[in-house]
Amino acid sequence: MGDDNEQKESSTAVSSSINRHTAWWAVSIFGAICVAAHFSTLGDEKDAGFAVTRDEKWTGSVMIISMSFGFLACLASTYLTERFVDQWAEGVTSIILLALWAAAMPSIMDPGNFQAVSADGSILNANLYFFSWASLVAVVWIFGSFVTVNKYLKRGDDSGTPPSMTKWYMLVAASFVVMTSSNRLYKSGFRECNAGDSSTFCHRVKYALSLGTVGVVLGIVEIILSNMGKLSTYPEACLIFVLFALYVAGIAVITFGGDQNGPGAGVGNLYFSTWIGFVLTMFLYSESWAAVKAKMRGDNVEEAAEAKAEQGEAEEGEASDDKKVEDAPPEAPVDVTSGDA
Repeated sequence: MGDDNEQKESSTAVSSSINRHTAWWAVSIFGAICVAAHFSTLGDEKDAGFAVTRDEKWTGSVMIISMSFGFLACLASTYLTERFVDQWAEGVTSIILLALWAAAMPSIMDPGNFQAVSADGSILNANLYFFSWASLVAVVWIFGSFVTVNKYLKRGDDSGTPPSMTKWYMLVAASFVVMTSSNRLYKSGFRECNAGDSSTFCHRVKYALSLGTVGVVLGIVEIILSNMGKLSTYPEACLIFVLFALYVAGIAVITFGGDQNGPGAGVGNLYFSTWIGFVLTMFLYSESWAAVKAKMRGDNVEEAAEAKAEQGEAEEGEASDDKKVEDAPPEAPVDVTSGDA
């Protein structure tokens, strides 16, 4: 049984490594598209007489680094497999890119910077917009996959990190975008929500801000406890159900109602991140419900086995008592005539 588990874990690790190799190529290609889209826009701005801003230089640097690191990771996973794949070098590379993209995305998606989004929130540079998102998702997936199968990050019970952990990392990232996007809307002067505006739009912005914050906090708590092996099946299912219910309500509150009432009704960061969070929580809830049912079946089987064992022990005890009675020597007959003599 132990050999089967080891063989299964080895097969899973190999499959994840192959998938990460493909994802590294995606990071490199997505980064190249972002570089081309970004610097072509900068060229147009220079021709129009506009100076390159610090934010534009910063985000351009992140795209170049992402493209370069992705390409180098592809080469390393091909020619230096034993030194790179599933090793700390791969994990550190994914962490660096994840940190860079998490820091660059707010600038890229800031309507005031006119990089990927215009002042009214509409998409200004489609290639930069979509492939920046694609790069962030690919890096988050690589990091989650690395953590899931990495041999240095085994839990105390040696069971490894749950396969659903990648979805949790992506959910934290999506919730972070929901939080930052709604916070930008809340602080902007568009509706003056931070000045006491009680309109439906501002109430929905506050809900989006709360949803993103709760998603980030609960997601981080789940990741920490799960990696420590401290989160059992039933509490995890309850936590996922809460997040799923919040995102179901968030879809209705944030993305419906038109531009006048729904802060995420238009195509943009808040729209995509809310729907991504909903899809991820839906998959996580489905997986947790399956785990709960399996746990309940396992508990019932264990209880039945224990009851059967107790019944068997009781029957063996009764049989042993009967055997003792049968094997006992017969009592000596009483001589009733000896007294008369």
